[in-house]
Amino acid sequence: MVPELLRKSHGCRLYLPILHPIIIKTMGGTIRCMVSELEVAIKAARKAGAISLGHFGKAIGHQMKPDNSPVTRMDRLCEREMLRIVRSAFPDDSILAEESGRQEKDPERRWIIDPIDGTKSFIRGLPFYGNLIAFEDCGEITAGAICVPAMGLLLHAEKGRGAYENGRKIRVSRISELEEAYILHGRGKGFLEKGYLKKLRLLLNGVYHSWGIGDVYGYCLLACGKVDALIETFPHPWDVAAPKIIVEEAGGKFSDLSNNPTIFSNTIAIGSNGLIHSQLIDILRK
Repeated sequence: MVPELLRKSHGCRLYLPILHPIIIKTMGGTIRCMVSELEVAIKAARKAGAISLGHFGKAIGHQMKPDNSPVTRMDRLCEREMLRIVRSAFPDDSILAEESGRQEKDPERRWIIDPIDGTKSFIRGLPFYGNLIAFEDCGEITAGAICVPAMGLLLHAEKGRGAYENGRKIRVSRISELEEAYILHGRGKGFLEKGYLKKLRLLLNGVYHSWGIGDVYGYCLLACGKVDALIETFPHPWDVAAPKIIVEEAGGKFSDLSNNPTIFSNTIAIGSNGLIHSQLIDILRK
């Protein structure tokens, strides 16, 4: 993906890639234009990033959903625009989105959308939130994009083609020992509710450093090699679909506590550089 000029927006620099259409000549001699799933994902994440950034740091009201998580009108507006972009390119695909739920069409092609991951951070003016979208082909995540607009970041990945941050190819770290590892973890309340808090404490006592952050920015740090693992009580599939493909294409690993590479689980989500993955699982399963 060839990088375009960086555009300043609200004081931060937001990477804008050039989208390259695919030109196809049909048997009838007509020419039609198509875009890849990755390009649609990038376009949707970028659009949601621009919308949310325009209201970032401003007073914004919210409501509480039945699962006790907040939702703002920006969540709904971002999702509506992301759905519009997907539908304009792939009208027959299925969709799983946080705010509007399931739209069942093609059973083998599905888009998984989180319009604002880290809504609590967004509400409080913290820059760790992001706009996420992933494409699932026959049950496998094959493309994804993450925009972290308040930090000017756009990450994307496609199966077999590597992961990129603002046009630069990224790789996970090479740390192979837990005592040298920098570990991120989600909210302690989640570990307490699922009965994993003591195991998390045991793990963190033996690492180089740890930091509690459950928003998507943690996965960005992992994919870029700044930290070595992120552990959180298993979130919704839209929270981890895009991070999964990006971490994996950066050379890392993503799984649940049973080492299944799934975004659907009720245990713990573990993203790592791959080298310490089994060590993390061993401690958390004790």
